[in-house]
Amino acid sequence: MSHPVKKPSVEYIILIAMLSSIVALGSDIMLPGLSLIGSELGAPSENSVHYNIILFFLGFAFGQLVVGPLSDSFGRKPIVYAGITLFILGCLLSIVTENWTVMLLSRALQGLGAAARIVAVAVVRDEYEGRPMARVMSVVFSVFILVPMIAPAIGQFLIYLGRLAADVRFSCGVCCDFGDLVRLTPARNAAAGKTPIYPVDGHHVRIPRGYP
Repeated sequence: MSHPVKKPSVEYIILIAMLSSIVALGSDIMLPGLSLIGSELGAPSENSVHYNIILFFLGFAFGQLVVGPLSDSFGRKPIVYAGITLFILGCLLSIVTENWTVMLLSRALQGLGAAARIVAVAVVRDEYEGRPMARVMSVVFSVFILVPMIAPAIGQFLIYLGRLAADVRFSCGVCCDFGDLVRLTPARNAAAGKTPIYPVDGHHVRIPRGYP
């Protein structure tokens, strides 16, 4: 059965490429932070941090067994929506959890949702054939090859932003504490009957009590 020849839009190609690269992005972006995640969430050992990746691919492997038949029975779009929803739920769960076991379960849920990427190839084959299909798939595979190269760099940059934000919060906290100390010290000295200290020309001068 021949399909009508039509030119794929740029939006269509970008959407299919992003859907196809979700697995590579979801697994490789976490590589720079595995040890940090394990230490923060209380992983049993240093080797246990690798379960973060293993559970993701186990969920992905199981999802592929059911996504294909379900997409043939219920259509491509509902299965893609369901997969992306599961992936987002797994991401949100991994953000809010403070438990290592829950983190692993959330990664398995992400892998299960990421299995919807296999529908992308079926969607292209349903819509196009010949040169238009080759054009779409060439871009998709190019992005699929490129994402594992840049995903760890993105993960490392996110870690840097997180540490920078933590440093800013720490600096603001120190400044606030110092401001409270400066503001409250005269009152504490007065309550304790001590002679207050005032800065004069860059030097601290002790002014005797009762001086006008």
